[in-house]
Amino acid sequence: MNQSIQPIGMDANPKTIGILGTGQLGRMLCQAAKKQGCRVAVYGPEQTAPAYDVADEVFVGQFDDKESLVTFAQAVDVITLEFENIPAASLSVLEQYVSVCPNPKALRVAQNRLLEKELFQSLQIPTTDFYPVSSSEDLMVGWQQFQEKGLKGGAILKTTELGYDGKGQWTLYEGFKSQADADAFWKSLPKDVIEQRHRVNPLGESPAPLVLEARQFLQSECSVIVARNGANETVALGPIENTHVDGVLDWSRYPALHLPDPLKRQAVEAAQQLARHLDIVGLLCVEFFVVEGRGRKPLLMANEMAPRPHNSGHLTQHWAANNGGLTPPSQFDWHIAALTQPEFPGSWMEQGQSDLVSGAMVNLLGDLWFEGESSTSVEPDWSLLEENEQLRLYLYGKKEARRGRKMGHLNVFPSTLPNALSQIDADVLDGYIDTLLKARYRLRQSTVNA
Repeated sequence: MNQSIQPIGMDANPKTIGILGTGQLGRMLCQAAKKQGCRVAVYGPEQTAPAYDVADEVFVGQFDDKESLVTFAQAVDVITLEFENIPAASLSVLEQYVSVCPNPKALRVAQNRLLEKELFQSLQIPTTDFYPVSSSEDLMVGWQQFQEKGLKGGAILKTTELGYDGKGQWTLYEGFKSQADADAFWKSLPKDVIEQRHRVNPLGESPAPLVLEARQFLQSECSVIVARNGANETVALGPIENTHVDGVLDWSRYPALHLPDPLKRQAVEAAQQLARHLDIVGLLCVEFFVVEGRGRKPLLMANEMAPRPHNSGHLTQHWAANNGGLTPPSQFDWHIAALTQPEFPGSWMEQGQSDLVSGAMVNLLGDLWFEGESSTSVEPDWSLLEENEQLRLYLYGKKEARRGRKMGHLNVFPSTLPNALSQIDADVLDGYIDTLLKARYRLRQSTVNA
């Protein structure tokens, strides 16, 4: 059954899209919405935030403040979000007044790693072995089960909620020889993690606070971004090849030439299946591991998903900007169109992935602003990028640089558009990453030498 969202459409009086969250994704959604003729209101707890500079209206409030949420809902025509760590119960409140995308049930699944894994399993989408953990005894049982299955790569213990960019995770290389070992490890976990097992979610009893996942021999990582509208039309981009450093996405490039065609189709079909099953309206990004199977044969395993724009999809931004419009579109264009239009533009539905351009993206973290252990931040010399016309800089408008904080990203695109994927080879893609990493290094040197 499709979500009962009525597309708000476009007319002489622009309609208002409400966005929960005021960070960089909210900022870029605002820009895409205004490009398509919409007004935008944003809601968040911060007094200053990246989205405030580009929104038409700002509402400041907590995500569990019912009165403030209702006021916000009454001021907009449809609500979406920029990140998934918003109480699903709050979306249920908003849904009484206005259409909300994604729906609360879809958000609840995407918020919880255990619920995600159980959904993948129920839809027969391959994922790594896992075991829910609420105690040290569970931890020992899960480890023993992995050993009995011959899984020799170790395990990762993860919080089921709120962890991101490598946070809330503990890698177990050797595991436990006895229950006493598991007990000792359990006692070493942060107190707030252990106490989560007593928490009850407003939408029902919370599942286990932790999940133990079998570590796989990883060959690569990729993602697929799907846009789906209320008419059950879907458009997909991917797989996108991703590389992480210390649990944080470092760079992405498209297409993922290293993947065999059957795995590419499998990834796209799985992402579309999930979007339909969850009745997503807007974007859904599904992240996959490419792991080593028997005979070193690559296998695809779903890792996690997010019902919103995704960092890996930022490489799509320059496509629309440099092609004079929405063909091919950015991920943000897709998301807004899914909310506002009864159908996707015909060109989106007709063009196959062979017609999309290629490109790459590298993240710019706050570390770029600091030399060594210095606590003084120095703005990089952005003028160094001007000599390369293939580069596009996107800064998020954050007032303070901090180490590990995403401050912006840098895109590279072909010198000639359109650039069909059939013309792209590994040397071209390697050249994209080489260009981006050299540019980032020069920016880093500009702060060191300042």
